[in-house]
Amino acid sequence: MGFVFKDTRSADELQHMFLKVRRKPGHEHDLPIVCEGDIVEDPLNFPLKFLVAPGITVGAFMFYVRKCARIKAHEALFFFFGDKQTIYSPSLSIQEVYDASKDKSGFLFVTVMKESVFGI
Repeated sequence: MGFVFKDTRSADELQHMFLKVRRKPGHEHDLPIVCEGDIVEDPLNFPLKFLVAPGITVGAFMFYVRKCARIKAHEALFFFFGDKQTIYSPSLSIQEVYDASKDKSGFLFVTVMKESVFGI
């Protein structure tokens, strides 16, 4: 499964974007994460790119994305990290996931899929 954000940009452009993000004052240590998937019904109202503090957990990141995407109570989100589409424990730090699954450009690409639960 490809990533539109990655597939529509050259490797040099991605590298330039990564370096630009890392040079922002106060964000030198934040991790650049790009989310794609079926939660992005209206890309103009949903932030696809996040700068995340390395100390937060995967669970806290999932909660934040859920809040930003305005997911209904009966919908579940599934997060697949990196090119290998790995699912990680919510208790891991986002830094551990970033180190294991980041792209060679420096971004961590995440596929977020939505699924209806409880038969609704």
